[in-house]
Amino acid sequence: MSCEDTKMKPASPSTEANSGVAEVQPLPSVVVSAGTKNFHLLMTAEEIHGRGALNALLCGPYPTGFIKRVLSGWVPDGARRLLDREVCLPDALVHPIWGSEVMQAIAFRVRRLRGNPTESTLFDQTTLNYYHRSASRILRQVGQPRGIYHYRAAFGGASVQTAKELGMVTICDHSLADPRLLPSLVQDDETPNVISISDLDPVSRAMCIDIEQADLILVNSEFVRETLVTCGVSPDRIHVNYLGVDEAFVRLLASLPGRSPSTTGMLNLLFAGFFGQRKGADVLLDALAELADEPWKLTIAGKIDPRVEEQYGRLFERGRVVKEGTVSRSRLTELMSQADLFVLPSRAEGSARVLFEAMACGCPVLTTHESGTIARSNVHGFLVRRNAADEIVDALRHAMQDRQLLLEMGNSSRSEVLENYRQSHYGDRLMALYGEVCR
Repeated sequence: MSCEDTKMKPASPSTEANSGVAEVQPLPSVVVSAGTKNFHLLMTAEEIHGRGALNALLCGPYPTGFIKRVLSGWVPDGARRLLDREVCLPDALVHPIWGSEVMQAIAFRVRRLRGNPTESTLFDQTTLNYYHRSASRILRQVGQPRGIYHYRAAFGGASVQTAKELGMVTICDHSLADPRLLPSLVQDDETPNVISISDLDPVSRAMCIDIEQADLILVNSEFVRETLVTCGVSPDRIHVNYLGVDEAFVRLLASLPGRSPSTTGMLNLLFAGFFGQRKGADVLLDALAELADEPWKLTIAGKIDPRVEEQYGRLFERGRVVKEGTVSRSRLTELMSQADLFVLPSRAEGSARVLFEAMACGCPVLTTHESGTIARSNVHGFLVRRNAADEIVDALRHAMQDRQLLLEMGNSSRSEVLENYRQSHYGDRLMALYGEVCR
């Protein structure tokens, strides 16, 4: 939808006592750089604009004006995904950098040809450099002294120095475990080790450089904050703001019938996302193999790592694992409203949004601290240790035996998210941080 005539939500004025007179602090002028693809900083820009503080949004391909009219009649998934990036902003504030994402797509195909689609190469670095230079050029046109440059980690680069030359405060938005710790977390190391920046792939190295050169770092969970501190980042530079659920998801909830979990019989488990090692797929399946004689069914909404499916072929062949594949958001909401328990025993996340979405649907969760969740054990679900299949077994047995507890935890989960972790709550907390920066 077009939002040229969006009504501004006034930011709460910041005041300070000065000789008994309250002084209203002016709103900051904020430039957001969201990087490529559909990243949460698009939603962030929408919230900042709604409070009258957004000066510009820099991003990858975006459905402005003519592009939106051309694509609106198309059916292909690619067109739909691009249209889904639209947020409530006037086109005049959006500065899309198309070339970077085109180059990124080429880089991905090069990696696939080399047989390693997940590890970035020097071509990926070239792609980032193109974005950095484009962002610097736009920033010289729209940046203002004493303003804020809020940019996504890896997509800052040279533009961060440009912002500092203009007298802007720089805030790096980082939403995953520190890249120097991530490989060790994913590889199952009992005690994760910090690796050198020089040993990282180009994109991970760019993230670390952006973290180091920022005035402040904004992360989306306490877990991410902990990983940064472990890697030597000063705690004073790090601020935590959980994203929660966006308003589009809340609207989907309103259109669905009431929640319908089972109270006896089969325990319906749901997983959403890429079912692979980092998400703890192997640990979950090890636990379910231990419960082969118990009444459970696992639905996977997302792509499955072929290596996982090959290793645990027997479980998949028995029909107790249902492969939904990649699903629409509305279908995912339906699945969450029907599941008894959402499972994500992840080894490393930032703050998994699917957990917030499941909780908003009234579905309790089984997850780890490393998922970056706000869920509390025995209040909103079950928190287990990373790699602890035995704890998952115990939690699932508990869930099978006490369905009333699941219902109570589901109700607590829904209230917690809808009352404290919606998009507007995120925007309020972000504007409070900006207010501190301005003061």
